[in-house]
This record gives sequence, structure tokens and C-alpha cells, in this order.
Amino acid sequence: MKLNKLTKEHEQIIAKTKEDWLSLAFNRNLEGINRPLFEEGINWLYQDLLNKENPKIVYCDSWLSCLIEIHNYKTEYSNNGLSLEPISKLSQQRIRVSIGKPVDFIIKNKVDKSVFKIVNALKTEVGGYVDDSVWKTVMLASSSSNINFKRNEFSDSAFIGWDSYGTTALYDFFERIGMLNDYNVKQYRKLNQSNCFTLYEFSDVVFAIQPPIVIKRNENGDLHDLESPSIEYRDGFCHYFINGVEMPDWIFKGFTKDEFLEITDEDIRAGMREIIESKGEDSMLEFLG
Repeated sequence: MKLNKLTKEHEQIIAKTKEDWLSLAFNRNLEGINRPLFEEGINWLYQDLLNKENPKIVYCDSWLSCLIEIHNYKTEYSNNGLSLEPISKLSQQRIRVSIGKPVDFIIKNKVDKSVFKIVNALKTEVGGYVDDSVWKTVMLASSSSNINFKRNEFSDSAFIGWDSYGTTALYDFFERIGMLNDYNVKQYRKLNQSNCFTLYEFSDVVFAIQPPIVIKRNENGDLHDLESPSIEYRDGFCHYFINGVEMPDWIFKGFTKDEFLEITDEDIRAGMREIIESKGEDSMLEFLG
């Protein structure tokens, strides 16, 4: 039977699916990774898809602490004449094949194109929350820690973690309406439902990053706060944003008129202006004297 139109029940299920996946990130982030669910999913990934033994799992409190752990493991392996072997590309390939076939069949054969356009909006509405702007802070912090960690040296997973919530929500919808019933899709969905922020996969060890404990956004959904970090992890590592633009932490500690006037970076100047004007009417005039 082909899905030619969305009923009111379908629309309710879409709304509930969206709500559940967004809730994982923004309401249940304090719970951290659901370890039994995550470990079940990792065992499925390594045993069933990669034909490998279950790896050691290292849970990390932030992205920075994860990079430090990887650096330490890499050094230890090297000292013992071993190599830390990344397998993220192989993992992505195996997931794509095992998940792609049943999903592609549903999309091509059982869902009308006009209906799929509406349902597919789940992907963009749920979306991913890890982007290049967050990476900039991670890289700066890792460099200051003398790690000299290059982003492309090891890649985090492209298919597991918050970046994959949009796609997984789409699969979840098809499961909820009874159109998709596949073991690998179920295991993949449960792995992402464990609420791992992102992870790094190696041949015999996995580094899983806990979700941030603080996430602040403006009415447009952009990362935003005028007084404190917009993203903060369990170990205190954090990111500052104003209206979705990353800011240096020093402007939140106070700045002088001269510092404001001397700033040449337009984005930072705009952020400083937002902080000044948040103090109330005529605050800019008072600040400039």
C-alpha cells in the first residue's frame, strides 16, 4: 500500500516524532548518555556490521576532553609500537548500506513524492546541532592545550550523534506508522536515541561525548546568551554565542569604551553592542559617555 496523503493521525505522529527528538537534545541532555542503550548499539555496530569484537568504550565529558583522551591513547599506542586505527569511514559505509536499502525502498516505492516532501521536513526541523562554529572553539582550546589536534586527523561519526537526529527522526516516523520494520534500522535508531553527542570510532576503542548540560538559544533557535556560555559541557568547557555567532569569552567579563571602539571585527563589535544595549534604554549613550 502506498502512502498517498497524510491523515490527521499522520500529522500528529510527525509532530510527536519531532517533539521526542528535540526533547532528547534540549530537555533530556542533563540525563547524559543512556549507557545500556548506547552499548547495545555499539555492540550491534561492531559485531553485526563491522565483524569486529566489542570495543572498549571511553565516555568523555566534553569535546575537548575527548580530543585529549584520543591524544593520550594515540601516544600510548605509539609508545607500544601500535597504531590507533580509525574506522569511521568504514562504519559510515556499512551503516549507509545496511540502513539505506530498506529506507530507499520505502521512499521509492511506498511514499508519494508530494507526501515525502512534507515528511522529509522532519530532517531539517530536527536537524543537527554540531557545526563548524562549535568546532572553531574546540580547535582553539585543543591548540592551547598543546595537543595540536587537526580536525581531519580523526573524524567524528557522520551517522551517529546529534548531527544525525534529523535523518533518524525521519526513519522513526516511518517505523511509527508501520511502514518500516527492519532490525538494523531499529538498532541504528536506538543507538542515536542513547543521546550520545558525537563519537569517534577506532578498531578497538570508541570515544563517546556526553551531551552539553547547558544549551541557550534565542527565539530564532540560534545559540545565544548575553551573560554566560550558550553551550557548556560537564567539565566546564564552554562556547559563547550571540545570535548564533561565536564570541570570545573576554567580552562577557566586561570591557571598556576604548576596547569597544578599537575592535575591528564587525561580528564581535555587534556582539558587544548587544551586551551594552541589553542594559536598558540609553545604555549606549551612557557607555560612550
